[in-house]
Amino acid sequence: MKMFKTLALGAAVSVGLLGASTATALTQGDLANESIGIFDITLEIGSVVQINSLENLPLTYVPGDSPDGGKANGIVEFCVYSNAASNGYKITATGAYNDGSNQAGFALGDNSGASISYQAWIKAQALNASSSDIAIPANGGPVSTTLTGSGTLNCGNTDNTSIFVETENNLETKDIGNYIGTLTLTVEPA
Repeated sequence: MKMFKTLALGAAVSVGLLGASTATALTQGDLANESIGIFDITLEIGSVVQINSLENLPLTYVPGDSPDGGKANGIVEFCVYSNAASNGYKITATGAYNDGSNQAGFALGDNSGASISYQAWIKAQALNASSSDIAIPANGGPVSTTLTGSGTLNCGNTDNTSIFVETENNLETKDIGNYIGTLTLTVEPA
């Protein structure tokens, strides 16, 4: 009886990450009692961002003198992580009424159809840091300024961004009710 010898295929793997200068050429194995094939393994990691640590924002009524009347405002702090160059990111905000429908501009609505408009500003650093407030376009367009996020996931448990929200004036003339809206923030690497 003839005995057949089994050929074993051995693979030597050369790992090369994208940008590594030691990539090898693809080599196919020869038919022999030992065959070696060589190939590169590549990985490209793209830019990513993450927004987290957001909380719901109850607004606080601030009485005012005539003719401006009173308004309400509040601030929410959160974390934006970016692995892009210089940790840059762009942010876009879109608003929706309490029933989930989109609207032009930012507004809170109640169950009767009454609404209260508001404006939103972003501070590219946490509340007490020195940075300028940047108005967020109410038409859903991105903030024109490239902002700087954290290079550490979860910002090292320290928020690095805040949004200040302020309603229109003369709230005391509005219908009594519970006004609710949703603000959706979208961040992208920049």
